[in-house]
Formats: sequence, C-alpha cells, structure tokens
Amino acid sequence: MKRVFTFFAAVSIICGMYAQHVELNPNFVPTRGNMNTNMPKDGDAEITWLTSQTEATAFGNSQSTFNVTALMEFTVNDISDWNGEVITSISQISFFISAGGLSGVNTCSAVILQGATIQSSTEVVTQEVANVQSGWNNISLDNNYMVNPGQNLYIGYKLNATNCYPLSVASCSNSKQGHLNWNGTWDNLSSSGAYGFLIKATAYLGEPEALAIRMESIEMPATAFVGDILEVNGVVKNVGTDPITQFDASYTVNGITKEQQFTGLNIAPGAGYNLEFTETYELTEPIEYTLEVTLSNPNGEADNEIDNTQSGAFSVLSEQHQRKVMLEGFSASTCGPCAGGNVTLHNVLNQADADTYVLMKNQMNWPGAGDPYYTTEGDARRTYYNVSSVPDMAMDGATGYNTNAFTLAMLNGAVNVPAKAKINVTAVQSGQTVTANISATLLTEGNENIRLIATIAEKHTTRNIGTNGEKAFFHVMKKFMTTTSGQALPVITANTPFEVDLEYTFNGNYLLPANAGSPINHATEHSVEGFDDLEVIVWIQNTTTKEVWQAGRADAVSSDVNYTVTFEQPENGTLTVTNSGETVNSGDMLPYGTELIITATPAEGYQIDVLTVNGADFTSGNTHTVTGDVTIVCTTSSGISNNTLSGIDVYSKGSTVNIVNDSNIALQSVQVIDMTGRTVYVSKAAVTSNVININAASGHYVVKVIAEDGKVATTKVYLSK
Repeated sequence: MKRVFTFFAAVSIICGMYAQHVELNPNFVPTRGNMNTNMPKDGDAEITWLTSQTEATAFGNSQSTFNVTALMEFTVNDISDWNGEVITSISQISFFISAGGLSGVNTCSAVILQGATIQSSTEVVTQEVANVQSGWNNISLDNNYMVNPGQNLYIGYKLNATNCYPLSVASCSNSKQGHLNWNGTWDNLSSSGAYGFLIKATAYLGEPEALAIRMESIEMPATAFVGDILEVNGVVKNVGTDPITQFDASYTVNGITKEQQFTGLNIAPGAGYNLEFTETYELTEPIEYTLEVTLSNPNGEADNEIDNTQSGAFSVLSEQHQRKVMLEGFSASTCGPCAGGNVTLHNVLNQADADTYVLMKNQMNWPGAGDPYYTTEGDARRTYYNVSSVPDMAMDGATGYNTNAFTLAMLNGAVNVPAKAKINVTAVQSGQTVTANISATLLTEGNENIRLIATIAEKHTTRNIGTNGEKAFFHVMKKFMTTTSGQALPVITANTPFEVDLEYTFNGNYLLPANAGSPINHATEHSVEGFDDLEVIVWIQNTTTKEVWQAGRADAVSSDVNYTVTFEQPENGTLTVTNSGETVNSGDMLPYGTELIITATPAEGYQIDVLTVNGADFTSGNTHTVTGDVTIVCTTSSGISNNTLSGIDVYSKGSTVNIVNDSNIALQSVQVIDMTGRTVYVSKAAVTSNVININAASGHYVVKVIAEDGKVATTKVYLSK
C-alpha cells in the first residue's frame, strides 16, 4: 500500500536478513525519561520501556504477506524489582496499530511469552483480537496471567498482514522494547536506532491480595431507540488469590441505581465471570444515557475498590433513519498513489446506492508543488483530522481510510449505522451566488459540540491537472459556507425541526493558481470552473469526538432554468396539481420558485397509501415550491389500512419483509413499493407466513398485503442491506 507523507522522509531498518521501509511522521518530537518513575504501589499500573507514546514510524512490508511478532521484555530482575515492586500478574496488553497499515492486517493476537531467553521462550498466552483498530488497542485478557518470577517475561502482539505498514514504532532508549520475530527470525529493532514498538501492559504490582474483584468490562449498546429495554451485562474478574463465592453489584443509569447480590459462585483466581443483572431498564427519552456498574464486598468483605467500576455513555434515538455516510477525502493531483486511490474509491462508490453517501475532496499542498486547488480551509480540515499522508479519507469522522484499500464492505458497515439526525438540503445558484436551505432534526439530544458544517463543491474539474496522470477530479471542495469547524445549531433538543439558510458569493474572476504555494484568495478571486456544476454538502458533526451524525447534499440548481413536473394518476383516485389556480399537467415545465398545490383524492371506498414528492412524504393539499424537477407518486388501496387487519402482522428486519398471518386469512398477493411508486416485488402470498428477502437499496418501502376479498393491509417499513 503506497502513501505519500508530508515532508516525507524514509530510512531503512536492517534486521537480520531483511530490510523494510519505514515512513517517518514529521510531527514526531522525541522525548527522554522513564515514563514509569511514579508507579503506584500495591495495585494496577502501566509497565513499558517507552520514552514516548507518540508514533514515529510505520513498520512493515509493501511487497508481500508476512508474519511478525512485536514484544517488550522484562528480565527476572525487572520482574522482582520494578521501581521497588514485584510484577505479579498481567491483566491487559495495549499496542498501537498504524492507521495506514490497518487495512492490510489479516489476523492479530495479543501474546505473552516466558523463558530464559527470547529464542527459547514459550508462548503462554495467545488471545485473538477480533476487531483490530487504528491507534491503541487495549486488550483485556480473558484470564489474568500470573507471572513466573523465575523466567524472563515478553509481552506484545503478533500479526499476519499483507502489503502494509501496521507496526507502530516510537522513540525508546531501551532495547527491551524492540524485540521482534520476522517470519521466524528473532531480532531487535533498536539495532537501527533508538526505537521501540508502541506496546504497554497493565500489571499488578506487589503481593497479590487474597480477595480482590475487578469490573473488567460492560456491554454498551451499539444502537438504542426509545422504548428499548437495556439489559446490563459485563465481565467480572477475580484478581485475588482466593476463590470468590459471592459479591454485590449495582448499576446506575442517569442517576437511577439498581442493586443485586450474586451468590453461589466459584470464581477461581484469575478467572472471569459473566455478569448479568436480572433487573432491566427501559430507555424512554432520546437523550444521552450514562451507565455505571460497580462491584463490592467479594465474599462479604471489603476490597481495595481500585478497579471496581466501569462506566460509559450511549445515545438513544427517537427513530431509525437511513444514514448518509460522510466521506471527506484528502488528495492531490501531484500524488501518485492518489490516482489509483481515486480509481478504487469511485469503483466502490459505483457499486453503492448513491443515496447512502456524500463525497467531498480536500485537495492538498503536497507532495511537490501540490494541487492548485488547495485551499487554507481544506488545510484546516487536514489539521483537524491530523492527516499526514495522502491519499487519506475520513468516513463519518473516523480517519485512516487509505482509498487504495477502501472496500464496499467498509462503506456498507457505516451505512448500516442508524443516523442520529435528519438532513434535507436544497441549493440554488444564481450567477456567482449560491444559497442553501437546510432543514434538519436531531434524533437524540445534542450539546454545544454538535455543529452544522456546510461547503460548496464542484462536481467535476479538469484544470487542476498535476503530475500523477489524472485528467479529471470529482467533488472538489471550493468554499466553506460555515467556518471549517461549523456553526452552532439553533436547537439541540431531539425531534425539534429547524432550518438554516446560508449564502455565499464567489468574488472576482476565475484564477488557476500556479501551485499550492499561492492558493486562491477568496476575497478577490475564485477557482470555480463552471457555476452550473456546483453542489452544497452539509453534515452535522460532534466536533470533539469527530463523529458525524448525518450528512446531506444537493445540486445547486439554476434559478434561471425551467423544471419538469412528472406524475401519473393513481388507480382508484385522482391527483390534482395546480399553480395559482391553473391546472398543471404531467410533463409541464415551470420556472424556479413556482408554488404547486398538490391534492390527492381517493375514490369512494379507497384511501391514499403513498403520496411523495421527490421521494419524501407529502401531505395532500400542501404547497411544494419548485427548486428542481418534481416527481410526484400517489398510490391508493381499499379496505383496511395501516395493518389493522386482524391477524396480520407486517414488520421488517434488515433486508427482509416478514408477514405473519396467524388467523389464516385467505391472501392473494404481497407487493413491495419504493418511495417513487415503483413496485420492486410482487408475489402470491402464503397462507400462514411469508419471509421475503428484498434485493433493493436501503430505505423506506410500502408493503401491501392483499386479501382474496380485495381488502388491503398497508404498512410502511424500513429496509437495510
């Protein structure tokens, strides 16, 4: 995997019979001094030989698949006298994976070895890491490892990886931090300089207590909605030397505490126990909830209570809403790897539903002369995400996505996370002025860190050709309509719609800068190649955690163009569209800003099932203002609606529609209709139950279950891939 780093520098590390490329982070400033001089006595503490925990290099192999083990060493003397204390047991191993190398990692395990020497050591702990992430991975061991004081101790991790640089290296003056096994050969990283692997561990220092209990972890819901029932579970560990037969536990949710005693146990020293509270908690509000779990009184006696508590926070949403993933890229026309990365990225996006993502590119000022469409605003976003290499991309605020390794599975994983907000954007271009109307609703309570960010991008540019062979560039950011850190929301309460109107006028005439060294001065000039090819991109982001809650976009439509109105008359009903009392027919073209009154009237004995305008639900008799082409969809049905037909239950799960007919009502067929009125599925219905897999884009659909007597049960569902 190739990447270009800011102020790129490279060195070769020679270890045994191999040489690997190491890419230096220019922001690294080495420090000196033992980080462990203030260790607490008789308790858990961090052990490491690192003199800095800032990544300096990314280590690996760009040519092939490799197996590597990275370790830090503690000799027998270190174990018996670590700042005056004994290293008794290991409960957690932490290691840092470089963002640029994450995509090439195939398997990963946390490991502990013990032996007289590194070459003769035996692997005594191997714990697979299922979800490796860039940055620090903190792996709590399933069972505390009791250290053998008569052998050297080696702690770290092992990887199988392909064509990547995942092993993070930092400044270290002690060779004990740099042991590695590369495809079967042991060596030491420090032979090439003052470097060690970013590894640390949590150890118990001092003689172990007879009774000691730890709250190892708690389960936090990935997604929760109003009305969900919270089941509180976690993992408890016995970190003492005596078995634990009972303990007390409590959990607190937003100030409300539930208590329970757990008895009849036999938790061996070093072993874990799956904690499951019998009393649950109902989530009733769309707000952030905090959960804290506390343990006490193992075997009826007090312990040190050093690590008896775990806590966390999660958001509860008022409803499920389709996410539009925000892809914020960093690229340059002078970056060789960026050319291939853009090809890979767009190949992935061509396989995806265009309504599930928003893409924007910030052009950068390196390598070489940089991209002429580089802006200081784009650089501010680079600084915000701490981007030091291109190509790079943030997906919903999470960084480290090299576009050369981007996959559809990565995108779909983000798409399937419910949005925390709704966003609808309309944009208008008139001359060199772009206006945007943004309507949004938070689906959980926000705070002052939740901000709205808006930009103007050009969908297709060709004049910023550089040295990497690319001839066309897409979704290039031109100007922020807000500041680069966004603006405060007018309301932060959930389920309260709000609107924001923004406007920006590009100044002066078009200029193609010679290079990134003389970027566009927005006060006097602009770099827009075509004002008829602009779009407005909007997202709501927690600027502290960087999490994006939702994104949206709209083409900036010209106010000087007429737009087409399209609709069909529904069966068993009438659709009427008027403008100032005059009838509008399907196919008519109307100027921007025209106000349409849209009325749907069902025939006697029928009702309106679906009425949408451009895919959004619409209330009959309301007014729609023309800001682009208008597509109206209306469908009707007879009989019972909204699934009130006794004995029929319709619900969705993922991409399936489930129909339960417990009353054995004689059914004729099932239809699934999208929000444009297109039937995506029709089939004869079974007598008792139907489980239908729908191969269609994520979104809202209408399910019509038609009985043989002509009655129809209609339900609106949400389907996700």
